[in-house]
Amino acid sequence: MSRSRLLHSIAAALLSSLLLPGPRAWGDEFRVTPSLAARDEYNSNVFFTTGARTDSFILTVSPRLELSDRTERMNARFDGGVDKRFFSADTGLDTLDQTYRGQLGYRFSNTFGLSGDASFRREGLPDRDIEATGLVAGNRSDRQSYSVSADYALSEKTGAGLSYGYERLDYKSQANLDSEQHTVGLGFIHDLGQSFPNTKGRANLGYARSKFTGLDVENYTVTVGFSREIHELWSILADVGARYTRSELDILRPVEVAPGFFTLARGTDTSNNTGWIAKVALAYKGERDTGNLSFYRDVTVAAGRGGAAERTAVTLDLAHRGSYEFTGLFSTGYYVNRSEAGQFSGQAIDERTVRVRPALRYAATKNIDVEAAYQYTRVLYRQVDAEASQNVVYVRAALRYPVVE
Repeated sequence: MSRSRLLHSIAAALLSSLLLPGPRAWGDEFRVTPSLAARDEYNSNVFFTTGARTDSFILTVSPRLELSDRTERMNARFDGGVDKRFFSADTGLDTLDQTYRGQLGYRFSNTFGLSGDASFRREGLPDRDIEATGLVAGNRSDRQSYSVSADYALSEKTGAGLSYGYERLDYKSQANLDSEQHTVGLGFIHDLGQSFPNTKGRANLGYARSKFTGLDVENYTVTVGFSREIHELWSILADVGARYTRSELDILRPVEVAPGFFTLARGTDTSNNTGWIAKVALAYKGERDTGNLSFYRDVTVAAGRGGAAERTAVTLDLAHRGSYEFTGLFSTGYYVNRSEAGQFSGQAIDERTVRVRPALRYAATKNIDVEAAYQYTRVLYRQVDAEASQNVVYVRAALRYPVVE
């Protein structure tokens, strides 16, 4: 069965389970919500090139459908849609991106719950991963990911969670290298409220195996930390720890077959590396203002680069609601992705990215909102001493109307 037919079968099964009557009782909250958005933008560097640039006006039309059903024990959700883009610079650049995602969670008892997630994305814009990774993604790709997790209450104050995830990234062009990743996580959380009010201790063990063309990277992690509600407005989460990373790179070695005569034989070059990792998030949630400041550091996949990189990222997101209709938004981030040749990647990676986006959102009605924004992004490729920058100005209008709820 082809991948497209498999995805259609999965979507049909999810729709049937949500829409058709069966032996289960209907949920307390069953919703069908279609939406339609249109975004008109000017992009000064569509392909994020370091040399000659292609600028264009881009019109994006995005119809979507979301189905959800929630009961006391179950939580099911499916959403899917497309993004059709029209480029003024060249109609040959027009693309049709797709996104589908299904989620299902069930709580078997007060102490045990199980959940799963599956998604497929077909994407084309080079800047699609900037906000999450700081990396320019390159050519069109298909991304499929699956995960399953379980949580169990060991006692009144202590809980444990186990998770597994799989992600595969396939590029349409050989200029970018495909990747595959398996992740496993085991975490524990303990309520420390008796000694430290509103505080929970955390401990996590992690394992990730990333496979690239001619390269395998295994990353073992351990962290300890805490989460705390400082008071009704502020909260903090902090995990810090260490990693051990092992890489195996396929290489060709000269082998002497006779005195003075050599041939190339396949072999592997192994690299071991250690370092520190962290994930820290400080959040503020007030009546009119919200904010989130986060710091992240770990070894993770460098999409399209044929390897992994040690990523350090600092991001800030702010929102201020001046009135019921108007909300001001500000988002910024700084990212460093680094890897020596043969360390986590076949080739050296040293990229620094900065992005800034102020925006203004207007809620015309409960179901209609309009957003205008400007975004500036700059990527410095230090290994080749080059940089690429991009300016984007856009206006986006969205209509979201639940037809069943």
